Order: sequence, then structure tokens, then C-alpha cells
Amino acid sequence: MRRMIRPHIAAKYGPCIDCGSGTRSHVLEAAEYESYEGEIVIDRSDDFASKEWEEVDTVTKYALTDSAVVICHKCWSKKTVVFQKIIDDNFTKWEIGGMSSIRPIMKVLKSIRYLQIEFELDAPTRSKIRELRVMSKSLLTTTTGDEEE
Repeated sequence: MRRMIRPHIAAKYGPCIDCGSGTRSHVLEAAEYESYEGEIVIDRSDDFASKEWEEVDTVTKYALTDSAVVICHKCWSKKTVVFQKIIDDNFTKWEIGGMSSIRPIMKVLKSIRYLQIEFELDAPTRSKIRELRVMSKSLLTTTTGDEEE
């Protein structure tokens, strides 16, 4: 069957990916559901009827296949501080590093996007993130090697 994400359904209480405490504070990955057809009884005959009958209706039901991945606010706040420090400490090194620094840049950008912390960082750090995105895009799109003549 087809798996789907139901954005209008709130995340269930689950363990934090860092500390394991129960939370639903920050949803990193939404829960996935699988739909299936089920029947519900709408009306039925009474116990003393000469003929028994049932009226059923087919409805779509959803079963939880993968629960949501969540992180508590305390761990999320710690990660925000850690990533801000990482970016501030390594930004100039990454700027002059060129292609050799593409892997750590991409790892940091991917983690920031996954944790959804970009808008919690201060303005100078957000501008550095934008510069890192532009820099990584330009490094990945430039051709490496000689051009054919």
C-alpha cells in the first residue's frame, strides 16, 4: 500500500532522539501512515427480527507505520548553540578552504535544515549560512578538469 504523511494530525508523544525523554516539542520527521479500506456497521436488525440484516459502509482507515522523530526543546536549544558556535568558528576556514571544505559545509547545512534551527540563530550567523549555501552551490556546479577544445 501507499505510505502518506498526514500534516493535520499532531505528532504523538515520543522519545527525544538525543536524551530519550518523552516529548513532542519539535517534530523532525513526520509520522507515516498507510491507508486501508475498512467496513463499519451503520445499522442492523434488532434481536427479534425474523431476518437478520446489516448495513455497512466502507471507510478509509489509517495505520501508523513509522512514528514521528522528535527532539525535546532542551536538546534542540543546545544544538542551536552548538551549530552557531561551529559556524562562527569555522566560517573563515571554510571560505578559504575551497573544494576541500565542501563536505563539512554540506554536513552543517544538512543538519541545520533537518533540525529546523536556522531562524533561531542570530542575524550574522544566518547571513553566513546564506553565504555557505551560495559557496557550496558554486563549488558543486563548477567543472573540475580541462574543457575539451
